[in-house]
Order: sequence, then structure tokens, then C-alpha cells
Amino acid sequence: MIDKALAEAVSNWTTMGTTVMTLTADGVPDLTMTVAQLYSLPATEFAYIVQTYYPSIVRIDSPVENLGLLKNLAMTGSTALTGVSVTPSTSNDLYAIFLGSASDKTIPISADTVTAVNTILGLPPLTPEATADIAAKAEAVRLAILSGHG
Repeated sequence: MIDKALAEAVSNWTTMGTTVMTLTADGVPDLTMTVAQLYSLPATEFAYIVQTYYPSIVRIDSPVENLGLLKNLAMTGSTALTGVSVTPSTSNDLYAIFLGSASDKTIPISADTVTAVNTILGLPPLTPEATADIAAKAEAVRLAILSGHG
């Protein structure tokens, strides 16, 4: 199921990644960027933009597609979002974006969450520092989606 969702996300990426978003929100400057540029941001910046401009955002919404992308990133060390390049700030940032997007909006993400997801998906172990970093960034993404979604 996760592999099929990954294939679906990759198949849609060439069109989605090039989508130009004109982001508008009351009281803040308008932004224009592609979806690929959004996914190349540090996770905390991604979270800010998602929260601030939520109604105008185009993103990979499917939890299973996000888990597929996360698994692929963790297993290969690079993103499957090719054709329209995503150049992640760091692998931890992109991992956190995928995890925060895959998570239930109402359940906080902790280091234990990251460890559990890694274990369930059979991913390589992370250092305690990486686990804590990913958890904090994924939680920021989750909160931004929760806030924007309402």
C-alpha cells in the first residue's frame, strides 16, 4: 500500500511540483512560489507558510503518500520527487515535512513517534539528536496544518 502511494505521489509530482502558487493572506505580503520550492524550505519555514497561507497552498495531502515519500527518503538518502527538483534544506527537514503531513492533525508528534514510525516502516535507526530534531520540526508542521485546516 505504501509503495503504491509512493508511485502515485511520484507520478503526480511533475505536474504538482511545477504548480505556481500565489499565496495571499490578510496582513502579510503575498508570496509566489512553486510547490517544489515549498518542499525545498526548512521545515519550520514550510510550517509558517502552510499555516499563514493555508487556503492557497498546494501540497501532498495524502498521509500514505507522505509515508511513502518518507520511507523512500530514509531508505535511499534522496527524494523520489524528481523531474521537478526538490532540494531539501536538510534530509531531516524533508523527513519532518513528510512526517508532519502524514500524521493525524490532533495527535502531537514526539521523539517516540519518530522512533515508532521508523520501527514500523523498518527504516534505519536515527541518532537521538536526529530523532529529537525531526520530532520538533514535524510537530511544527503538524501544528501548522491543524491551525490552517481549522
